[in-house]
Amino acid sequence: MKSKQLNFFIVPKDYETINNFLTTNGVIVYCDKSLNDENYNPLCITNTDDIHQFFLSKEEFSDEISIKILDNGLRYFYITSSNLLEFNVGGFYPYDEKTLNRGRLYFIQGFYDDDKFVMKSDVFNDWAESFIKIFKKTFLVRYSKEKDFWYSKNAIDWIESKDAKLIDGGQQWKASN
Repeated sequence: MKSKQLNFFIVPKDYETINNFLTTNGVIVYCDKSLNDENYNPLCITNTDDIHQFFLSKEEFSDEISIKILDNGLRYFYITSSNLLEFNVGGFYPYDEKTLNRGRLYFIQGFYDDDKFVMKSDVFNDWAESFIKIFKKTFLVRYSKEKDFWYSKNAIDWIESKDAKLIDGGQQWKASN
């Protein structure tokens, strides 16, 4: 498998601006829950309930989205062969508002189908790579106290105001106060 990803920290204060960015750029937001609950249709990212992972795409790639069905009937997006960009928002989970979790943008450029390597279309790969670059440039900066990940300015403000410490191999920031 060949893939690319961007690891970062954002907070709920960032969601409105990110959602405006997605809408302005014609990005469609999907999530697995929308496949299993006809009343659920995410038009934007959020993590106010049990959903922290979304999938992004464009209308032009909708014919190349695969859905798998589990034995229990639950359906999910099969990112390996789909023209989808995974967006794990990280942030705060409802059960722990003192821990800031890492998010990521991730996409698969190519994969093995049996023994044959299949590259996704150049148009999709170029779009996904460009999206990540623009997202990073628009929303993220480096944090002077940690150089491995990218951060929204709001995430840095939260880390500083809570005197948070990096834990779990860099996957989370835990508030000290």
